[in-house]
Amino acid sequence: MGLDLKLKRSIGVEPDYFDPFLMLDEFGSENKDDYIGGFPPHPHRGIETVTYMLQGEFEHEDSTGGKGECLRVMSSG
Repeated sequence: MGLDLKLKRSIGVEPDYFDPFLMLDEFGSENKDDYIGGFPPHPHRGIETVTYMLQGEFEHEDSTGGKGECLRVMSSG
């Protein structure tokens, strides 16, 4: 990904196998410094994203000021 994020891609490592495109990423560090840089700007056209926690807590904020805690569902397109 070119980022200093600790990420495990469980589904989507071979994108040609999935139509429509499908990814499942897992972030497993308890050290928030592993994620403080966030992601650079990137498109969100025609996708659905769901962020959820198995344990702990987080807050998501996007570039438009949208925020969410515990469960974040984002629709775009």
